[in-house]
Amino acid sequence: MSGRQLNEEWTARVVGRMHKYRISRAELASKCHYSLTYISLVLNGNKEFKSEYAKQKTREKIERNLKEIEDGILEEIKAKEAQEEKWYEYFNKT
Repeated sequence: MSGRQLNEEWTARVVGRMHKYRISRAELASKCHYSLTYISLVLNGNKEFKSEYAKQKTREKIERNLKEIEDGILEEIKAKEAQEEKWYEYFNKT
């Protein structure tokens, strides 16, 4: 059997959400104030934490900041849709 280990379930969810919202690792790293290398180590399951507490804090910070990025993206989408709706109503009045 190889020395490979499975990523934790939460990292898989984070990467899936990043893919869904087209969020790059660099963008997430910047938002979290982590280096791109650090984010990659964590999300690839290669980071060895000194304690479960440190691991939990990192997880919470990544998930919280990812949520903030997602919320920002969703707000941009809603604003764009609202603007498009206004234009649609304006042009259909004439």
